[in-house]
Amino acid sequence: MNIVHYAPGGNFLRREESPRTHSCWHADYSPMNQPSPAAFKTAALFFILVFLVLACATEDPNQGARLDDKLFESIRQGDVERADSCLRAGARLEARNAEGATPLIAAANAGSIPIATRLLEAGADVQARRAGYYGSTALMEVAAVGDTVMARLLLEHGADVHRRDTFGDPAINWAAYYGNIGITRLLLERGARWDVASRHGTALDIAAKQWNLPLMEFFISRGAGQPPGDEGGRRFLEAARAGNLDGARRYLESGGRPGRKDELGTPALVWAAARGHEEMVHLLLQYGAEPDAVNRTGQTALAAAARFGHEEIVRLLLAAGAGPDAAGRPYQVTPLISAAMGGHPECARILLDAGADPDKTEAIDGFTPLMYAATYNHPQMVELLIEYRANPYIKSKDGTGIYELISFSANPEIARMIEDYVLKRQ
Repeated sequence: MNIVHYAPGGNFLRREESPRTHSCWHADYSPMNQPSPAAFKTAALFFILVFLVLACATEDPNQGARLDDKLFESIRQGDVERADSCLRAGARLEARNAEGATPLIAAANAGSIPIATRLLEAGADVQARRAGYYGSTALMEVAAVGDTVMARLLLEHGADVHRRDTFGDPAINWAAYYGNIGITRLLLERGARWDVASRHGTALDIAAKQWNLPLMEFFISRGAGQPPGDEGGRRFLEAARAGNLDGARRYLESGGRPGRKDELGTPALVWAAARGHEEMVHLLLQYGAEPDAVNRTGQTALAAAARFGHEEIVRLLLAAGAGPDAAGRPYQVTPLISAAMGGHPECARILLDAGADPDKTEAIDGFTPLMYAATYNHPQMVELLIEYRANPYIKSKDGTGIYELISFSANPEIARMIEDYVLKRQ
């Protein structure tokens, strides 16, 4: 992100005087007719203000759209002075660009604190939504990119942490999706809750589904979920997460259950697989851990290993009887979908060779592995799924097809591969 640093107390209209400014005075200059220093300064400031306003003014005062476009252009360029002059000339705070964003949403995404501050001071609606599919606010979009400085500014001007998008997700769910701990901490301090459910689940569910492991640990540290209930179980789960074989073995040898789950409902085996602790996975399986045990969002240890590219653990779990398509409610994200999200074709090939269904969809949006590979911009995954004859014609629950997702990924290599594939199937 292009962050524009703002100097406190800075003047948006400050501009260096030019030789042209001085030449305006030179014509009337004489020892007998010399302007006073105060008059000179006043006139110079007047001409500077006129120049800046004219920089954004249109020839036809009714062409407000052109003025709005110049405001958005100044935001994209991070030009604070020009943005200020556009506002003074009458650019609309409620204008929309081609992506449905208001000037404030555009400034928030550009990371421009001075322009966002100017817009807010001019009366921009901090609760305004982007026109379009998600109906997101500036705070939600800032939560996605993790800009805590911009988030603080928006919150100081009244941004509502409880406001929801089209699917019912508040800003904390956006932060959870992208694993942004700093924003999550800030939103919790301002009254946000991790248990507000949307179509996609709560912030806890979303963090688990996206495998944002540090954020999951952060939520646990803040008291989320249900404590294990005994000190031995808590230490065992910590050992499984950390790959501490001696600690885990002591617990298991004393009769402890290998299938223990942590505060958020994540089994020890799933944590070990996600973290790539192969020896820990082997130990837990040796003591009877269920290979297809799921976390709170229905994902198995095999899905965890595939998501992070741990090929040997994928093989180990399959050898222990893990199902290549095993997935539980509510998301039903299969191991192959997890591999597609993470962009790990090696793991995906192992799963496909073990019988994984290349077209099995997840439950919330109805996306296939091919859709996820295209959306997450993984051309090698797309190529592999084409090799295994994935169906490119399946549509999601809202009617989105592979071509819309190709457009979203904006990757010409993926577009070419799928277009060639579709032509060959016809």
